[in-house]
Order: sequence, then C-alpha cells, then structure tokens
Amino acid sequence: DVNLKTAFEKRQETIQALRDYAVFEDKKALFRNLLEEELEKKGLNSKTELQKASPSELKANNKINQQNEEEKITLELNPPSKFAWIQRIAAIFVLALCLGLAYMAYEQFTKLTPQQLAMQYVHQTNDKALDEISVSMGGGIDEEMQIISDAEDFYRNGKAQMTITYLSEIPETPDQPESQFYKATLLRMLAYFDLRQLDNAREQMQLLAQHPNLLYQKEVEWYGMLALLHDGKVGMAKVELEGIIQRDGPYAKHAEQVLKEL
Repeated sequence: DVNLKTAFEKRQETIQALRDYAVFEDKKALFRNLLEEELEKKGLNSKTELQKASPSELKANNKINQQNEEEKITLELNPPSKFAWIQRIAAIFVLALCLGLAYMAYEQFTKLTPQQLAMQYVHQTNDKALDEISVSMGGGIDEEMQIISDAEDFYRNGKAQMTITYLSEIPETPDQPESQFYKATLLRMLAYFDLRQLDNAREQMQLLAQHPNLLYQKEVEWYGMLALLHDGKVGMAKVELEGIIQRDGPYAKHAEQVLKEL
C-alpha cells in the first residue's frame, strides 16, 4: 500500500532525526565538559562564570594554558640542579669577600700606621714644646741662649741634624735647674724624633725627667707616649693617653684625637 509505505518512510526519517539530535547533544555536552575543565584551571569553574566569560577571555586563557604547558615541558626536560642554592650562596659569599677585601685595601691605604700617626703628632705638637723653650729662656740673652735660639731656627726650618750639631756646644751636665742644658735637651729630643732616632730621643727624655722642678714632665709624658706608638706598642700607648687625658694638661686634647684615630 502506498500510504503505508509513505508513513513508514516518514517514521524512519523521524527516528534518524532523533538519533542525529542525540548525537549532537552528546557532542555538545562533551564540548561543554572540556570547556569547563579548561576554565576551571583559571578559576572559572562555575556555570555562572562560564556564561560570563567572553570569547576574548577564553582565547587569552587558552594562550596562557599553552604557555604554562610549554614551561612545564621545559622544566621537565631541563630540571634545576639540586645544588643551585649552594651555587647562589657561594656567589654571594664571593661577592661579600671581594667587598671585604676592597674595604681592607682602602683602610690600609688611607689609615695611618701607628708609626705614621706618631710622627704626625710629633710635628703637630712640637710648637708647644718650642714655646716652652722660649718661655723658660727669660729676658737676658747670653752666649748659650743665643746658641739655643739659633738651633731652634734650624729646627723650625727642617734641619734636624744641624740642630743637634749646633747644640753640641751646650754643656752636657746641668749646673742649675733653669740652665740652658734642659732647653737644649728638649730641642735635641725633638730633632732626634724628626730623624726617627728614637733611642737617642728617649735618652733626652730621661734627662728631662730629672729636672728638679719637673718643668718638662708633660713633654716627657707626651713624647714618651709617641715613642711607644712609633714602636707599635699601641696598648701601652693607650694607657699613657688615658693618663694624659685624665690629668687634663696641655696635650689632653691631642691625646683624645689620637685615641679616636687608634
């Protein structure tokens, strides 16, 4: 029958259409699941967020995912060394060591040695000692006083050896407390310091310390400390410096400066 045949064909077409629709829905669900998985990696894991995500955002997310995957593959192929942190610490240590050595070199070339510091303060304070010579000379000028005055001029002009030679005309033993012997001795001590003949300078200090009225005691203490410093006996020099500061004499301010530089 023609009608039955036509109805059968329509029924078959309907069944095929339903099957095609079912396949389409399955593919649609599969695609949605895949899309949700991708978005979940970026925090877009709810249906609401999924609906809000624009095509440009989805495209950007996909690009980021691709980059992450590439980085992950790179790390897997080239994993960092397990000793990388040791290498970093070693690099920092080497840098710190270089900086430390550079600072030490700077200090070495800019900071004065004890010997240099001693001679610096010999020259800075010798005017005080020379003033003591001038004050103690008094009013009259005799032959010995003239010799000392001329020798002082030699010393001020940087002629230490000539100073010592010229002072050889002064008697080597005192005849009274205020004799020119002590003035000449003080000037000899300064000249020996300039020549860095510290043993000879100490001998002159010992003679000055014998003055009955201890007129040159402050100079003996100060230059005795500078002699210790010149010999590198820094600890002993510091003890003397503290004593000079405590007694608050004419060299106290200089003593404070030396302590700071030490």
